[in-house]
Amino acid sequence: MFKNIFTYVIAQGLASLISFALLPFYTKFLSPQEFGIATLIQVNLTFISMLLTFGLNTGFMIRYFKENNENIKKMFTIVLLVFLASVFILILILPFKEFYQSILGFKATLLQLLIFFATVLFFNYVNFYLSFLKNQLKAFEFTIYSVSYALVNGAATIFFVVHSKYSYLSFLYGAFIANGIFTLIGTVYYRNYFCKIDYSSNKKIVKDLFRISWPILPS
Repeated sequence: MFKNIFTYVIAQGLASLISFALLPFYTKFLSPQEFGIATLIQVNLTFISMLLTFGLNTGFMIRYFKENNENIKKMFTIVLLVFLASVFILILILPFKEFYQSILGFKATLLQLLIFFATVLFFNYVNFYLSFLKNQLKAFEFTIYSVSYALVNGAATIFFVVHSKYSYLSFLYGAFIANGIFTLIGTVYYRNYFCKIDYSSNKKIVKDLFRISWPILPS
């Protein structure tokens, strides 16, 4: 167990170190104003993603050790379906485009907003898969997944900054690509956990998940 904990710490440290090591590079190619907008994009991506998990990430992890394998698969599928449905909340308030533009710090086009929404969805899936790997004590897989994600995110962002000259939008496009790729990888890896959900016969599981998750969200 201590070996696994040490591995998780090293993996998360490496992922953070990669992001930190790229800061001087970003500031070399971006003005202070551009880097400020890039930071706003990242902060809002994290914050909005967190709100749209409805606390289900943590709720699932709490219930994980109390359920049999069949119920774990049902909870897994329910959580991912809720994440998917949450994107419609963002789309429904698209008419308030000025609101999004004010919190993102730039005048985003409709396409850029849709890319942002997709990135939010993918980000939730990636974080969920990372948490699930940790719960299953798959330290090696967790390390490969988290460090590779950080490398791809950094490489994609650098490409858009240097080659495409997209300035602060490079952080949005880089995050979109990295989270999209690792959502696909995680989905393929956990494909056996997807199952058919009948709400009428699984109401208790859904209610229990939300009953645990809602109080966690404000924290």
